[in-house]
Amino acid sequence: MNSYEKLLEVVGGFNLELEEMEAEERMRIIGQNGNEGTHYPNKENEGKKTQNEHFEKVVTDTLEEVKELLIVKGKEYRRNDNVYHNFDQGAKIKGITSEKVLDGFLLKHEISIADMTDDLDKGILPNKEKVEEKFNDNIIYLLIKKAMILNRLK
Repeated sequence: MNSYEKLLEVVGGFNLELEEMEAEERMRIIGQNGNEGTHYPNKENEGKKTQNEHFEKVVTDTLEEVKELLIVKGKEYRRNDNVYHNFDQGAKIKGITSEKVLDGFLLKHEISIADMTDDLDKGILPNKEKVEEKFNDNIIYLLIKKAMILNRLK
């Protein structure tokens, strides 16, 4: 092997080492930006994975619970095949729109959620059942109100 070939071998080996170092540095930077990369696991993001899984479970469970509650409660409150019966009756009694009556129902839950948030600032944690009930009811009332308004647009 002549000196030129030796030089190419050394430089080639050096380039491979450099490329590996550059690849590791690129993945470190990608990891800092919150991306785990598809080929290189990032140990720092394992906690985020668990957090993401928890979030997805809360969303999935909540959507199932809300759907079930809407069907069950909807049957309880429906009268004369009117899913908005209670709100329509309240509107007649109070002389306001059904949506405004619904706002009164919704306000109770919004206040309760705001109280929970205030308690968190004081270090007081609510129980899981209360969180589930208040947030699910809030979501349900918002869905009913959305349906009421969209019904007017038909």
